[in-house]
Amino acid sequence: MIPTILLSVSLILTIAGFFSQFGWWFDLASHFRVQYFFWQIFCVLLCIPKKRWKILSLALVAALVNFALIIPLYFPSANNKVAVPSQKISILLFNLNSYNDQFQELQEYIKEVNPDILALEEVNETWLSALTESLKEYPYWVSSARNDNFGIGLYSKIPVEDIQIIHFGSAGVPSVVAKYLINNKPTTLLFTHPVPPWNFRYYELRNEQLEDIASKRSFFDHNLILIGDLNTTSWSHQFSQFTKIMNLVDARKGFGIHVTWPTMWPWAGITIDHILVSPNIRVLDHKTGPDLGSDHYPVYTKLKIE
Repeated sequence: MIPTILLSVSLILTIAGFFSQFGWWFDLASHFRVQYFFWQIFCVLLCIPKKRWKILSLALVAALVNFALIIPLYFPSANNKVAVPSQKISILLFNLNSYNDQFQELQEYIKEVNPDILALEEVNETWLSALTESLKEYPYWVSSARNDNFGIGLYSKIPVEDIQIIHFGSAGVPSVVAKYLINNKPTTLLFTHPVPPWNFRYYELRNEQLEDIASKRSFFDHNLILIGDLNTTSWSHQFSQFTKIMNLVDARKGFGIHVTWPTMWPWAGITIDHILVSPNIRVLDHKTGPDLGSDHYPVYTKLKIE
């Protein structure tokens, strides 16, 4: 009975996830490929002693489908295999959680990893005040503190040619576009935080924001780094189409899944905080940081810009 129920639910959700472009519920189903995989493997193990070979076979096929979607993250992109003279930069991306009060822990972590670029989400005045000493190390910055969960701030040790707050889509949430000259190459860093798709309307607003950014690809430099809590995973249709149009590579490739949310429910963990780069940008390192009191884990990456 348990294997049948477990397989039925996980199989329905596995299939539903392939139709994420058709609606909110399908989109939600696309995010939990790792969980479906382990459910189906557990189903296989339950079926072995009972010799329920038909259910076992179906569960194994379903598990292989999800495994095929997960495993590419463990194989590096071709761009990670080429060594060329270039400038290294490090980025720390962190959704603070506006209700989080572990200010000292974050300051110590910033000091430990010492990123060249610090990207913070859910920024409010309380957080800005608490991080005053840490942010003094970053002379190039822009921030938009808000009382909701969509404050944003980008802080850089690397000189910027231009940095500004821009709004994409109609949700009214701020993004940051920063223009750099790195290794004598114009490079754009785009930092954005679409609304979470908690309902159908927010699902539409998130998609609209990503589509608006994609429609403006020609306005950004060939060298492009896009970062942020995108409130979608790499297995959704929206993410796939977005990265294709933007011609961006997931910096996680070769480094694994790297769950970023939610910290309080590890069994339901998914990756919604992303760092995406142009194919010619080399990813030297990519990892998640410790639990710093937020519902998100920080994300750290080191890149080489040709």
